[in-house]
Amino acid sequence: LTILFASRFRPWVSVISLLGLAVVSVALDTRSIALLCILAAGLSWLSIRRSSIQGTKRAAVSKTSMAVAALIVVITALSAIFLIRLLGERYGYAERFERSNATRMVSATVTWTAIKRSPLIGYGSWPRDPELARLRDELVTKAKGVTAFRTTAQDDLIIAHSQFLQGWLEGGILGLTFFGYLAWLLFRQLTWLSLISPFTSLTPLIAFLQLLCAWNLVFSPFSGAQRVYIPATCVFICYVAAKSGELKWMQNQRAYSYATTRFAGAT
Repeated sequence: LTILFASRFRPWVSVISLLGLAVVSVALDTRSIALLCILAAGLSWLSIRRSSIQGTKRAAVSKTSMAVAALIVVITALSAIFLIRLLGERYGYAERFERSNATRMVSATVTWTAIKRSPLIGYGSWPRDPELARLRDELVTKAKGVTAFRTTAQDDLIIAHSQFLQGWLEGGILGLTFFGYLAWLLFRQLTWLSLISPFTSLTPLIAFLQLLCAWNLVFSPFSGAQRVYIPATCVFICYVAAKSGELKWMQNQRAYSYATTRFAGAT
């Protein structure tokens, strides 16, 4: 809501708001959200910069200019990762980071073991396996140095902190295909937002949600609120695809009008 509200004002307000949310996220120890806010701010800045240059020069932005701008965004993101890690070590978050990463690696290891047993058809929704659950708990205990604790409902449940792996585990090849295709669409549209799309009031929100969905594909389980985020992101994917088609049509119309005018003048 903050992003959408800020986008209704001057474009730069949305960028500043995203950076402000990143700072708040760092303070709240939600490092992934902080990084995604910074990246979304970078993509929004690229769109704003491109729109302002095109509005001033009435010409296409050079590839070199956009490459330099994209490089700035990448450097900013890498700097943000370093800063978040530094703050984690400074304020005692580093230990939690390590425990979180250890849990993710264990989940991926156990899930991959299960996938190898049934790679084609998967296990269906909410897969359970007592043997793999015991292996998971042993690995978690070894990695963290504390006894693994699970509720009764989750005792034998196999959850991967990756939607790619979870989709493959539950749906087999079809599940993996869906998430793979979703990743391809996100890659195409984020590239389009970065290099081609003009800035609109929805650009910051679309950039953030699509980046969040891309992050979740690799680092989050397919459960809980993720089952809401994915359909919401798919709606924006359809919206961006429609707008992209409109933009291409308008560009073709301009090119046709320009060529027709030149031809008429020549004759």
